[in-house]
Amino acid sequence: MKTLMQQLKTHHLAVIISFAFALLGLTYSIVTPPFEISDETRHYAVIKYMADTATLPVQQPGEAQRHWSHEGNQPPLYYALAALLTAWIDTGNWNDVYWYNPHTSAGVPLRRDNENMTIHTAQEAFPWRGYALAVHLIRFMSVVMGTITVVFTYLIALNIFKNRRKLAASATAIVAFTPMFIFISAGMNSDNLVILFCTLATWMLVKMAQSGSGQGRVIALGVLIGLGALSKLYALGMLPLAGMLFVWQGFSDRNWRKFWLNSLLLGGVVLLIAGWWYARNQLLYGDLLALNIMGDVAGTRDVPLTLPIFLAEFQGLRIAYWALFGGVNVLAPDWIYKLLDIVSLTAALSLVWMIILWIKKRRFFLEKRLSPPALLILLGWAGIMFGGFLVWNFNITAAQGRLFYPAIAAISILLAVGLSWPLPPKIAWLPPAILGFGLFIFAVLSPWLYIAPAYAKPPLLKATDIPADITPIGYVFNDEIRLVGVKIDKNSVRALETLPLTVYWEVLKPVPVNYSVFVHLYGRQGKTMGQFDSYPGLGAWPTTLLSPGDVLADTYPAPLFEQAEKNAPALLQIAVGLYEYDEPGFPRPPVYSADGVEVENPLVGQAKLIPWVWPEAQPTHLLNAQFEDGITLTGYDSTCNRAASCQLTLYWSASRRPSAAYQVFIQLWQGDEQVGGFDGPPVKGDYPTNWWDAGEIIVDQHPIDLDNLSSGSYRFRMGLYRLDTGQRLPVSNSAGLLPDFAVDLPFTIP
Repeated sequence: MKTLMQQLKTHHLAVIISFAFALLGLTYSIVTPPFEISDETRHYAVIKYMADTATLPVQQPGEAQRHWSHEGNQPPLYYALAALLTAWIDTGNWNDVYWYNPHTSAGVPLRRDNENMTIHTAQEAFPWRGYALAVHLIRFMSVVMGTITVVFTYLIALNIFKNRRKLAASATAIVAFTPMFIFISAGMNSDNLVILFCTLATWMLVKMAQSGSGQGRVIALGVLIGLGALSKLYALGMLPLAGMLFVWQGFSDRNWRKFWLNSLLLGGVVLLIAGWWYARNQLLYGDLLALNIMGDVAGTRDVPLTLPIFLAEFQGLRIAYWALFGGVNVLAPDWIYKLLDIVSLTAALSLVWMIILWIKKRRFFLEKRLSPPALLILLGWAGIMFGGFLVWNFNITAAQGRLFYPAIAAISILLAVGLSWPLPPKIAWLPPAILGFGLFIFAVLSPWLYIAPAYAKPPLLKATDIPADITPIGYVFNDEIRLVGVKIDKNSVRALETLPLTVYWEVLKPVPVNYSVFVHLYGRQGKTMGQFDSYPGLGAWPTTLLSPGDVLADTYPAPLFEQAEKNAPALLQIAVGLYEYDEPGFPRPPVYSADGVEVENPLVGQAKLIPWVWPEAQPTHLLNAQFEDGITLTGYDSTCNRAASCQLTLYWSASRRPSAAYQVFIQLWQGDEQVGGFDGPPVKGDYPTNWWDAGEIIVDQHPIDLDNLSSGSYRFRMGLYRLDTGQRLPVSNSAGLLPDFAVDLPFTIP
């Protein structure tokens, strides 16, 4: 027998990988603020309840249920261990523990603001105390569980690859350095315990497939599955896998008595360990698995799962398998996912090819390199997880790749098989090793490039730090906060784009209310075309945490609605203000300008809303009337040959930006007599001429009232002038300068 030190030296690669995983897990657990790892608040709510009351939660309407949501009916083993670990810590009441960010972008990974689900204060700083200490102790416990999972992945891989240590270590590295697995292993999540037990059970099934199912092994497997079933429902998927193994062994040995004995023994052990929990579910909820109450709390699908919907959700599924941090909203660069897609698809196709060859040739050279029974166990477990995932997603939307982690050992080893089998044995370990090393670099960089920046608080400034090139505003909100000025970072924006603007806030005195910030973008006729809401600091600085003299520079990425396209082009009016999110009706504090005048709508600037595609100028009547200052009237449409519903549509274009906001005059003449007229800005004032730019086509509609006119020949005389001076803008056509600087548009009323 080798000593422990000899074993460690023999398997030094696995030791290094396991140690590196543990170190990375601790790093992730410390870098990520409390409650910012997927579903941590819900899991911790169960843990805290059990630590405070020494009882199991029951799913029913009430305050507690809102804290733990659907996690309140999950099997209790992980929560019980965490509660025992932290019961001695005074964690305070729930409101002291958890400060929800109402504007969080959790679940919306393409929105890169308010990535924090909770507000973080000095209470979380090191040295940890209270709930922060409890959170980190539980996270450390989870890292230990993840480390054991990594170790047993290596043991499974050794069996699969017939003791080829480099290849086994390469497969293990794929598990150990998958960034999302590290992230979940660094958090409070009952998945960590069921992943551990499923990996241990997979290892036991591999041993049983290779060298028989003795009673001791069956009992051990029952203990592992039973404990797993007390951790999460996933572990129950091990029972059909074990059943398939027992059936196969029964056929092979022609010993059905052993099949029945092993099946009864396994089922009995699982029932002995976990049966009480499922009986409790039946008594409380009328459902052994408590899926009915989970569906009621978590919500079910609004529309049935179809192939197009599944394919759309699959995009997020594969991202969330590799790396989707935070509350499913902190992404890595897209090229990384695409590269991993290529590697995964290559490995999967290679694996399918191998299986086809194996089936056709029956006696296949791979049997010299791989253990067929062990390989079938991994394929079976991965298949059961995928099937269970599909069944689950028919009822509840849960397209997160991390839900496959109970089979992460099987999936990663199968990836390694697919990447390695076509190569000669001496270099077969190289492709999975390269993948593992690439994931290691990804995992090392992720906390510093993606996770920590998502939760970094913007620095607090002083008045002397405010740059001189901002537009001064000076609005004062309730004598507490001053909006010093703004800087609008884009001149123009389109529908579905964002308009970033930087707002400088100055705190004048202590603020007892946590105000939210609003940004409203008003388009034509004052309709809201875009909106952004946040706590200051993009969710990091609620106003009660700010002190007099603090200055905060906030850049708000205000998004435009899809329907804004129908309102383009237009001049957007930008309003920025404060309101109370937690109060009914979202009341706003009083706002005063710098000279003390009350302000109803705190406008701070303007920007252009332009269409993605400018309309083509196809007027019925061509004119090509050239106004000075770069404006052309290319033509017009008219419905004024009817006595009612007269509308004059003018088609303008610009060759450069005009220097002034001109008015349109439209005079109605019959012979030498003016019988009507209209003056006003183009596009009803929603897109002034001094915002037009070269190449733009502006469609300008003017309804005209002709109700009091008799039949006959008429003409419109129209042109442009400056409102401040009354001076008309010269206009010419191919014949030269037009008289009175006006264009005649004839029409007849029948």
